[in-house]
Amino acid sequence: MKSEPKPGKAVAEPLWVIAVALFVIAGAVGYYGYRDLQRRPESTVAVVHAPVPVGVGVAGRKRTAAAATTNAPGVASSAAKPTDGVAASAMVPPPTGNVARAVAPTNTRPAEPLGPEAEIKYGHLVFEAAGELAIIPLKTITGVVRLRGTPPTEKPLPMDPLCSAVRDRQIPKTRFYLVGTNGGLADVLVYILSGLKLTNWALSVPPLFISQQSCEYQPYVAATQTGQKIWVRNSDLILHNVHPTPTVAGNREYNRAHLPKSPDLEFSWSKPELFLRFKCDVHPWMFAYVSVVEHPFFGVTDADGLLRMPAPPPGRYEIAAVHRKAGTSVQTIVIEPGKDLAVEFTLDVPP
Repeated sequence: MKSEPKPGKAVAEPLWVIAVALFVIAGAVGYYGYRDLQRRPESTVAVVHAPVPVGVGVAGRKRTAAAATTNAPGVASSAAKPTDGVAASAMVPPPTGNVARAVAPTNTRPAEPLGPEAEIKYGHLVFEAAGELAIIPLKTITGVVRLRGTPPTEKPLPMDPLCSAVRDRQIPKTRFYLVGTNGGLADVLVYILSGLKLTNWALSVPPLFISQQSCEYQPYVAATQTGQKIWVRNSDLILHNVHPTPTVAGNREYNRAHLPKSPDLEFSWSKPELFLRFKCDVHPWMFAYVSVVEHPFFGVTDADGLLRMPAPPPGRYEIAAVHRKAGTSVQTIVIEPGKDLAVEFTLDVPP
């Protein structure tokens, strides 16, 4: 006499057979679908080579959003490292023949090219013109700013007893005219006043660092680019207060207490302004002056009045030297391709 089948066994066997059949069918569909996909032609985004403005050293390929994501850092770094004096066209030759193609579905519209934002990388000006990446080697402007006349005697700062003790009774003086042994004048802002053709500048200078040290701001005079960060640190073991007082509309005023060993304070301004004043309301003799320039072609003279700053692309420009007390001097300069430029300025002590 045959035994009765166990409950569920008759159902389990058909289910197992069905599962195997579905697995085989899925594998076949996947294989033939993959083979069909491999046989299809690739859909590509057209690469357009537009003419480059006169004076541009190299033209790169038009960048889509995908190309910018995958290739932009490599283009910037490899194109910016060639040695000075090497022609830009020899550094990055324009593409010929079949160029690399960005793959996109046929129903996807190509992305718009990146905006014409210019920046300095590894001594080269990098920007886009007519959808092309342009790279121009930059040179250097060096020089000296001298002071003519005898400046007034600097006066001791009216420090309180606490700050006087911090400085071990060594009371500093005002810093209106800091003149080196060769007659060079420190703390002069030198910058390109006019003549730049590009107006949209990416951040090309590092963040500016200012220290409240021994009850003084260091440096006393500095410069940065619009939009760049300015960090202020309290290096003393006493309370300070950071109070920038801009005068240009759109630049915000701040007033922040700064405790000892507290985090650095961050500031930034979007509008150009010369000699934006920082002060400390706790110590009324503490001042610093930061010029905010809309482009990266500027510099501040050192203790001997010496200047070093990046030169703009070849062309004709006006360059200005500005001192808080000695006034302004403006010259016309011509930057020639592949050549540095030396400048000299003389400022006069006001009567």
